[in-house]
Parts: sequence; structure tokens; C-alpha cells
Amino acid sequence: MTPYPPADGRSDPAEGERTAPVREVGEDTDLSMCTVGIGELTDDPRTDPEALCLCALLWAPPEAAQRVVGVLRAEDFHTPVYGQLFEMIREAVTAGDPHDPASVLGAITAAGTGSHHGGVRLARALTMATAAGAGAETAAHYALAVARTAYRRGYATAATTPGGTAGC
Repeated sequence: MTPYPPADGRSDPAEGERTAPVREVGEDTDLSMCTVGIGELTDDPRTDPEALCLCALLWAPPEAAQRVVGVLRAEDFHTPVYGQLFEMIREAVTAGDPHDPASVLGAITAAGTGSHHGGVRLARALTMATAAGAGAETAAHYALAVARTAYRRGYATAATTPGGTAGC
């Protein structure tokens, strides 16, 4: 499908050239499917520190993974499904079980979450994190990035919340 207007500057598409359909948007148009809520999996995982952290953690050797799960918490992840996925990885690492993508997917399925909406989201988040492209050697680096961002979010929340402690 060719975008409209055509890239060559013509005002009309050439004969037989397909264009994207144009639809008028009025007050009665339902845009609910066009909006994306906070925490949705919309960013490119290759540029998302949370996805990169999970990717590195999935491939990290047990000793490095132990250090990361000892520092981070599920609440440190801004994207809730990434926090849930981190918790599953943390449980595997803490138990000394394999924490590679196939094993984590097996845990999602074994928990009975694989067939409902939450499980599908977890599996999708796992796929995105797995393909993010971070090497195991970067696990500590991305864990620090997630922790720093969580700290800044906490500080910003305290600064803007009535009764917060910032600015005392």
C-alpha cells in the first residue's frame, strides 16, 4: 500500500496505485482502539532499558543473575508486565532453576497463565525482551539503568504528591 500523498510530490496517485484509505474523524468516531495506555508494549525493545535489562538477565550466568535480582524489585519496572516477567525470572534465579527464555516460558505455561490475556501479555513481553539484543555481560549496566529510573520516578512522585517529603 502506497502512502498518500505519493512521495514524488504528485497530488493524485497514478492509475492503479493503491493508497491508504482516508476516513473522516468526527465527534462520534470511536478512537478507543487508537490510544495506548501507560505501560503498553509499544516501544522498540532495542531502545528500552527495561527490555534490555530483562534480555541480558535471561542470558546471564547464574552468578550475574543473582546479583541483578538481589538489587532490583518488580516495582522498579515502569512497564507492569515487565515487572511481572522480572518477578518470574527472579523466582527462577533464586531457586537455582534455569532462567533462559524457554524455561521462563515454561514457567508461564506451568503457572496456568499462558492461555489467558495476562499470560499472552507475559509471553509477548518475554518475546520482546528475548529479542532486544542485550548481551549477558550488560545485565548489571541495564539493571542500574532501571534502578536509576525507578529512583527518579519515586523522587518525582514525592515532589508532586501532597504530603510528599521533597522540598522540605
